[in-house]
Amino acid sequence: MLNHVLPLSVVVPVYNVALYLRQCLDSILVQTRPVQEIICVDDGSTDDSGKILDEYARNHERVRVIHKENAGLVSARKAGIAIVETPYTTYVDSDDWIDANMYEELMEIAVREDADVVTSGETTEFGQGKQTVRVDSAASGLYTGEKLEKLLSKIFSTEQVGEFTFGLSACMKIYRTELLRKFQMQTDDRITLGEDFSVTWPLLLHTNRVYETGKAFYHYRWRMDSMTKSKRYGEEAFEYLLAYLRRQLSPMASRVPNIMAQYHMYEAALWLGTGNMDRFFVQRGEDIIPFGRIPKASRILLYGAGKFGSKVRKWLDQHAYHVVMQVDRQSDGVKVFPPSSISKSSYDILLIGVIKLELIDEIEQTLQQIGVPLQKIRKYDPKYFADRN
Repeated sequence: MLNHVLPLSVVVPVYNVALYLRQCLDSILVQTRPVQEIICVDDGSTDDSGKILDEYARNHERVRVIHKENAGLVSARKAGIAIVETPYTTYVDSDDWIDANMYEELMEIAVREDADVVTSGETTEFGQGKQTVRVDSAASGLYTGEKLEKLLSKIFSTEQVGEFTFGLSACMKIYRTELLRKFQMQTDDRITLGEDFSVTWPLLLHTNRVYETGKAFYHYRWRMDSMTKSKRYGEEAFEYLLAYLRRQLSPMASRVPNIMAQYHMYEAALWLGTGNMDRFFVQRGEDIIPFGRIPKASRILLYGAGKFGSKVRKWLDQHAYHVVMQVDRQSDGVKVFPPSSISKSSYDILLIGVIKLELIDEIEQTLQQIGVPLQKIRKYDPKYFADRN
């Protein structure tokens, strides 16, 4: 049974968000059950954020403020969780806000189910009343034992690049403090990309009881001027994150045998998102992972001119592969031709430049119906990522 004050600490990293900070703090202060402490970490703000925090600390005894030199989100979260005194902890980003009943509901579950983590979804707020509600695809309820092992085996899809089946955002969850502190404090301060994933993914692999609510209490403010949106990451930022995740995930292969396959799909998704196809593709002899054998001398007919197909075409051209034609249902008849042109072409390999599995199956069926030999078709195959190294 919970006392009136929830045994929960809320850590709020703050950097130059004076315009949004009051809404964030007020949403935490008006919870239907008050939390024990709100730890705000001013990470060297140069606007009025620090003054606003000091004002709230003077007027609300549960608000504690740390002022520090700017060192990034990871460092700010470390500074906050280092002084947490409650058995449970959560994060809120300082430009977001939460529903008034969020912590009462999550904490009741945490105590009742003796959960290590209780997770929920979010409402993305785009402004002018536009919003999107997102919850995990995992069914609501308690995950433990074999059920939890199955969940951990598919946190990141090993079939579809870029697809999470369980959200890894740090802010929509509450955690046992000792667990969160362990994984937050060992996170590399140099990580400026994937600050949430670097903590939550390894942490989840060390849990015994996870509860999925299937509800959305958290409001994520979509800002084009936010730090995340405005950053321009160099390749070094990706390398820090990926190296750290490899160190954290690889020892867990005995518990989650496909953990590195999940990691490799995540790695591929990162490089694909940057457009760095030299890091997305892996060449082994005549194999191009994830498509299979494509000899350099082959005449290639490329099917697909969408975002992925365009990136594939650019990479093939840069690496001196011979593309005889590119086709797509949406054709311009000049550079990209309609699929009806396939029967008039001479080629050795038809490469399907599409990454969504359901579209690939549909295209492959259509190609076979118009007489394309199966042995000539090359398509994205997720099995190649299982041994990407």
